[in-house]
Amino acid sequence: MQECGATQNFFIRELQYHDYEDLFAMWSDKRITDLTATDDGMTLEGAKHRVRNQVDNPFFKNYVACNDTRVVGFSYLMLHSAHKRRHIASFTVLVHADYQGKGIGKALTLHTIREAESDTSIEIIELDVFKDNQSAVNLYLSTGFEIEGILRNRTKRNGVAQDLYIMSRPCTTGS
Repeated sequence: MQECGATQNFFIRELQYHDYEDLFAMWSDKRITDLTATDDGMTLEGAKHRVRNQVDNPFFKNYVACNDTRVVGFSYLMLHSAHKRRHIASFTVLVHADYQGKGIGKALTLHTIREAESDTSIEIIELDVFKDNQSAVNLYLSTGFEIEGILRNRTKRNGVAQDLYIMSRPCTTGS
């Protein structure tokens, strides 16, 4: 187990089918959906379907952070299937609202970066993040991502158009 904050221990492993209930709890939490581009209205059956699709899809590399009782964080790389973008992987990380600020997001981010760097086909990791989600922006900056630009009015939160930063970082061992 990795040490997480003063009192939280956790470990990181690959996503498994049975994790869908814990992920559903995160994906349906308004404290999460208001800070991320996670779709509102996720159902338990939808979460089960999404997890199954991501576990079975060779273009996804999925990881979860777990404490002794449940999944408390989730990250993935989505490898692009289009020939001209195969050197790029899109990245997402999400931490349960009750466990934010304890180092889980950073640990998952660093773990996922290491996994990307072990794949010689990945040269760039990219992500998008709400421009006003400063804690997430700071996390990404601290792990080597740079802001490349702003996607204006790209997604809506509570019916209001929001700007996203597009961020990326190179993979040091990509080809």
